[in-house]
Amino acid sequence: MLTRHRLLAVLSIALIAVAAMYGSRALAESLGLAGDEGQHYPLTSDPAQSSDPRAVVPRGNWSLADAQDFDGFPLFWVGEEYAGLPLTAIIRSDYVSYERPGIQVREDSVTFLYGSCVIEGGEGGCAAPFQVAVASTCQSPPGLAAAMVRSGEPFQLRGALAQEYTDGHIELSTQDVSVTVFGPDPESMRALAGALRPLNPLARLGPGDALQPPQPLQQLNCPPLSPAEALDSSSRIP
Repeated sequence: MLTRHRLLAVLSIALIAVAAMYGSRALAESLGLAGDEGQHYPLTSDPAQSSDPRAVVPRGNWSLADAQDFDGFPLFWVGEEYAGLPLTAIIRSDYVSYERPGIQVREDSVTFLYGSCVIEGGEGGCAAPFQVAVASTCQSPPGLAAAMVRSGEPFQLRGALAQEYTDGHIELSTQDVSVTVFGPDPESMRALAGALRPLNPLARLGPGDALQPPQPLQQLNCPPLSPAEALDSSSRIP
């Protein structure tokens, strides 16, 4: 079973999706995701949306209209359907978690889930085939993740600063947000990143549908980092 943990307080935004799918019971209950026996079942059976009778689909807590009207930070998605899979859920996460006594970590994100999946025996949930998670740059600044969880050097992707991670996901920094894409394999995730487009009025593209470069962190009005987030500079991307 996938376990939720953080190597760093603001490590990859993959944890946004994990928080939505395998997070604390309080969060799960707030989203209507907790099972009766204390396990977290973020997905609900809906055979009408899949030919597999075992298929389950996510239950979101936001409508498309909610996302379109959101004015907290730019939102990017890949439409109401991607690779033949429908947008099945939009999950808004806005809460404070306590990693250790005295250390608070803010989760402030919007995650778009595409498709359904099958919960294997003994598992408490499963991951949607494609996911796009968006969060403020203040929550996940570029270069803050330790070298041990990065895969290779940062690179340019559609004009955004991109970083691949050892667990396979790709994080893109554009404007004042980080956009993380999840898919079955690296090729599909790069294709997913290539299909990103604006959803709310704050999100913008440049010439040729390029993503805009990230806004310098010093220009953002970010709150001070918590002790868990104040990493030694040696762990940051040069």
